Amino acid sequence: RWDMRHCPSKGYLLEHDLYADEDYCDHCMGWINTVLEAVGGQVAAHEHNHCGQCWGELRMKDRPSGKMENLACAVTRDPNWQHGFIERWENGVKLPLLREAGDAQDPVAVLRQWFARARGLTVLGRGPSAKDAWTAQHRGPAVIVVDPTYATRDVYEDDPLAVLIGDDSPNLAEVAARFLATTKERRPLLMHAYLPRAPRLPFADYGLPRPVPILPLLVRAGVYEHEPFAPYPTSGVFAVLLAAALSKPVVVAGIDLYQHPSGKAYTNDQPFLGLPAQHSQACDRAHLLSVLHRLGDQAAVHPFLRELLGGDADPAVCRFQSGRGSPVNCGPPAAAAAPIRPQSERAQSTPPSRRPGI
Repeated sequence: RWDMRHCPSKGYLLEHDLYADEDYCDHCMGWINTVLEAVGGQVAAHEHNHCGQCWGELRMKDRPSGKMENLACAVTRDPNWQHGFIERWENGVKLPLLREAGDAQDPVAVLRQWFARARGLTVLGRGPSAKDAWTAQHRGPAVIVVDPTYATRDVYEDDPLAVLIGDDSPNLAEVAARFLATTKERRPLLMHAYLPRAPRLPFADYGLPRPVPILPLLVRAGVYEHEPFAPYPTSGVFAVLLAAALSKPVVVAGIDLYQHPSGKAYTNDQPFLGLPAQHSQACDRAHLLSVLHRLGDQAAVHPFLRELLGGDADPAVCRFQSGRGSPVNCGPPAAAAAPIRPQSERAQSTPPSRRPGI
C-alpha cells in the first residue's frame, strides 16, 4: 500500500497555477497498471483527490489478499483529504465518477449525461435583471444557478437542474441544508471549477457529494483556456461557458456586469464591494463575447447585457486566440495569486461533525 500526502508533480502544478491534462493523476494509474499486469498483479484499490493526495493497494492476482483498513497512517485521515473531487479504481478498473448521474467515468461524460435531458438551458446570475419581466417570459425549465441563489432562493425559488458552486463559497452550510433536505430525484447536480489556485472547499465536511468538475469540459470544448495567475471568469460567466460547451441553446439573464441602472449589483441589497483580484470585468466581458458569438442565434441574451456588450458584440471582436478557444482581452494578470487559505480563515459557518463514510 502507498499513501501520498503531497505529490511533488501535481503539487508543482497547483503551486504554479498550472492546469494540465483533464485528469493528470490518471497518468500514474496508466503506467502502474501496465507494469503490474506484466507480472500478474493489479491495483486492488486506489483513490486520488486531485489535490496532490492519493492512496493505493497492490496485489498479485493469483494470491489471497485482503483490504488494509483502519490504518493510522492512511492519507484519508488527513483533513486535506476532504478537498477536491475523488476518482476511484478497483481491481485495475476505473469506477463511475458519480453513480447518481450515471455510469460515466469521465467528468465530461457525466456532465453530458446529466444535461442530455434538457433541450435548452437558462443561466441565472445574481444581477437585478434575473427577476424582471423579460427573464420571467424567456426563462426555461432547465435552470443553472450559482450557490448563493440555491442557498437563499432569492433569485429562483424552484429546484434548479444544476448548481455551480463558486471558488470561495461562504454558503456551503446553507447549500448542504437544502440539498440534503431535498428528495434524491429532485436534487440538482452540484458542480465546481476546481481551479488550480482557488481555495479548496471542504464539501465532505458538510455531507455534500463532491461536485463534478466543469473545467475538463470547458477546456476540451475550447471555450476556456486557463492562464496562470491571470483573472478568470466569475461563477455566472462560467455557467454560460458551460452551456456553450454543452452546445445547448441558452437564455442568459442576471449577468449585469455590476452595472444595472437600478444601482444595485444583486437582486438583494447586498453592496458591491468590487471584484477580487482573481476576477475582472474585462475577463468576464471577453469570455461572454467569445461564447455568444460561438452560440449565435442559440443564445437569448437579456437586452441589458446585450446593450452593455454593445459594439463589441461584432463577430470580428469575438475571435479565439490561436484557434484554441481562449478569449482575448481578458485584462492584466491578477496582482498576486490568491493563496489557498485554511478553512479557519474563511467566512464559513462551523461545519457539522465529519460524517463517517462520506
